[in-house]
Amino acid sequence: IGLTILLVGLGVLGYFNLQQKKTSNKLLQEKNQQLKFTNKKLIESEEHLTELNATKDRFFTIIAHDLKNPFNALLGFSELLLNNFVKYSKEQSEEIIKTIFDTSQSLYKLLENLLQWSRSQTGGITYNPELFPINKQVRQEMELLSHLSEKKNLKIVNRVEESVVVYADVDLVSIIIRNLLSNAIKFSNPQGKIKITAVEENSMVAINVADSGIGMGKQEINKLFRVDESFSTKGTANEEGTGLGLILCKEFTKKNGGKIYVNSQKGSGSTFTFTLPISKSGINA
Repeated sequence: IGLTILLVGLGVLGYFNLQQKKTSNKLLQEKNQQLKFTNKKLIESEEHLTELNATKDRFFTIIAHDLKNPFNALLGFSELLLNNFVKYSKEQSEEIIKTIFDTSQSLYKLLENLLQWSRSQTGGITYNPELFPINKQVRQEMELLSHLSEKKNLKIVNRVEESVVVYADVDLVSIIIRNLLSNAIKFSNPQGKIKITAVEENSMVAINVADSGIGMGKQEINKLFRVDESFSTKGTANEEGTGLGLILCKEFTKKNGGKIYVNSQKGSGSTFTFTLPISKSGINA
């Protein structure tokens, strides 16, 4: 009997020890899960702060340098024309006025992108998706930028079918097309060709803007679409830029449920592609 009681006692003690170990292990697992979750949140917070700092630095760089230089050019040429208007010939005056006009256009584009970027960073961008034919937006942006393409005698071919419909925000898509087409014009050689196409791929439409310009190497491509990289290259007619337009393209494409990427090779031109959903259900596909 004594031995039986001893064995029962040992069994009960062992059972309680086992239960205590299970409880302790469960508590440890819960603590580990909490620590993993906390670490994940800390990493995400650190990445967000790094991105915010990079955004702030980029913003001030643009204001201090890219925004200041065009204003200096406007002031300089305006003063030159003002002080020498009577002395200059008609041709000389026209040349200076043309420079002032070109600089003003470049400055306006920069301010427009800067404003859009600022709104996107502060949550001021509205997102109102709807079904619409992408061809219409392509034609509108081609017309809007025709004065730039005509200067280089570029041929822009719109091969987007009227039947291609996307589900996205019209205004945001217009900004994407405008920036990509503007870039294609900027880096195209005179008498070059730009082709815009759209291909349906499952639940998405891939819109391609292809030029036959100067192209890029892998190192340059890796710096695109990044707010922490101050990367910009002059165009074939020495057009200035900040790289801000492509950052906007990436943000607005993502907001519409799509992706953006580029294929390019030095001396062989570039093809920028962004995708948009065909329907509302395609956003999460």
